[in-house]
Amino acid sequence: MSRRPFRAAPTAGALALCALGALALPTSRLSAQSPPPAAPASRPLRLVGVAWDSLSGVPLVGAVVQLASESTPGAPARTAVADSAGRWQLDSVPQGTYLAGYFHPALDALEIEPPTFRVLVQGDSVTRLDIGIPGPERMLGLLCGPTTGRDSTGGIVGVLRDADSEDPIAGATLSVGWREVIIEKGSIRNVQRRVPVAARGGGLYLACGVPTDTPVELDAAAPGRSSGLVELQVPPHRLVRRDLLLGDSATAAVADGPKAAVATDSTASPAGVRVAGGARLQGTVVGPDGKPLPRAQVSVAGIGRGATTGAAGTFALDSLPGGTFGVDVRALGFAPVRVAVDLTRRRAATVSVALRERATALSSVVVRGKRSSSSRFLEEFAERRRRSAGGTFLGPAELERRAPLYVSDVLRAAPGIRVAPGRRFGQIVRGRAGCVPTVYLDGTPVVEGANDLDQLVTPASVMAIEIYTALGSVPPQFGGVSANACGAIIVWTKR
Repeated sequence: MSRRPFRAAPTAGALALCALGALALPTSRLSAQSPPPAAPASRPLRLVGVAWDSLSGVPLVGAVVQLASESTPGAPARTAVADSAGRWQLDSVPQGTYLAGYFHPALDALEIEPPTFRVLVQGDSVTRLDIGIPGPERMLGLLCGPTTGRDSTGGIVGVLRDADSEDPIAGATLSVGWREVIIEKGSIRNVQRRVPVAARGGGLYLACGVPTDTPVELDAAAPGRSSGLVELQVPPHRLVRRDLLLGDSATAAVADGPKAAVATDSTASPAGVRVAGGARLQGTVVGPDGKPLPRAQVSVAGIGRGATTGAAGTFALDSLPGGTFGVDVRALGFAPVRVAVDLTRRRAATVSVALRERATALSSVVVRGKRSSSSRFLEEFAERRRRSAGGTFLGPAELERRAPLYVSDVLRAAPGIRVAPGRRFGQIVRGRAGCVPTVYLDGTPVVEGANDLDQLVTPASVMAIEIYTALGSVPPQFGGVSANACGAIIVWTKR
């Protein structure tokens, strides 16, 4: 897939939309050119419209719309304020030519010049004028420049704010990261790309050339302040807006060790993880039918805190650090969901998450043909299982019975293996005393596989897993006595 190089924000001039009417949505009553002479005065009209942010898909609540008569210089300007649905109106507007414009904090945050354009009001008793910020595709071209037909990248824009005051933070830096799997002769590398993007004086950041064929991870930091890690999927040829809140970086420690574990209630925190703060998160988890989903697991990534939903599908977490964090929601039989939440002590954050059912496996079908590599690997797996006394073996029957959400879930009950939440989404896998086992995927060693196992392979694609936690138990073809002293985890996929 074609991809332009990742790049940060262009010069300041590229962020200003100065063309008259550049931010106005086209209507039959809107003209960016000089209008024809005004019709003779007649009865006043009502001017109505909607202020809409097409980039974020929300109304511009509180947008201030102003209308000044060009036909009658010196006449006082008319003002209207958009309501909670973005609707606004001006009554008793005399027919004529006007200069129209609007103001909203979203324009200030994106450092966009407030637009001004000419409007001819005439004809019917009601005239409509919709205004707003352009959609993701047009904004990508305006802020990042034109793209070619083969370019499949996108962009991300937003403001970095203080979690307590919600004021923009100057001097903050955003980090944009994504994973790339590089297959080389004899090994597989799961490479983590990470590119810094400096925010401007008003906390605005702009990242162009962002890959769209893989999820990207965002986190931000400033002196004494930091956010959690959130995940986005950027559509091709689109600009996504995501603001981040930065909280006190001293209020929480990253859960990145073998002693860390996810708490299952709203008050406990796991050993080795220090959590402090005045933020609160509450919400509801429902199934595909909209009914409450009890016993769903909700965890805040990176700080080792979690909760289990009750009979009404609700949960609550108190004393959380401020900032923007990713939240994982899981339930047996459903596809996991990750959402971003903004935590601040000013008000409780509320989320509502709907889980979708996992794909149902079809019944077995017998197909006669040549022996496949999968059957050969499965036979070798069965032979080692029969002969070996030093390993843990999980075949197709065990994997189907456990129905894991992630591959790391399978390893939780394995002797000598610990699974803990890492800073990134997913889990890290550790052996005895916190050592790092070697991970093999279909017989090929994976660099940093123990830190990225959940991102490398899904449970649905796994055929069998072998776990060796003692040095002497590792089979010769996987290093034998010269293997990693922490042992090995060998994953076989369905091929």
